[in-house]
Amino acid sequence: MCSSDLLAHARMTGEPDLIADALINVGDMAYEEHRLDAAVESYEAAVTLRRDLARDAGTAEARRALSVALERLADAREDRGHRSRALDLYRESEALAAELAQADAARYGGDLAATRQRLEELEARILA
Repeated sequence: MCSSDLLAHARMTGEPDLIADALINVGDMAYEEHRLDAAVESYEAAVTLRRDLARDAGTAEARRALSVALERLADAREDRGHRSRALDLYRESEALAAELAQADAARYGGDLAATRQRLEELEARILA
């Protein structure tokens, strides 16, 4: 099943978590194919759903999924030349990752380290 078929199926279920996952997959495919506008569109929709899920569920996994979606959107935004917006998205992701790592360093410490590294790289490119 291709990613657009998965998205259609996910939408039929009405499950926001499945829809968000499918949107990330569609965004990933578009990103790999250098269709950045389509990738941004899919990632933005996924972030919107992930924000709602993180707010409503409040679980660590829902917040981690939001953090990951923010990073995907940030990467696509940066590639489109929107570095300031990408930086804001990475900072938001880093704050979530820090919160998660503080609660469970063994489980989320690696996520925090990777997010901080990527954030530092982006900051360096902007300041250069």
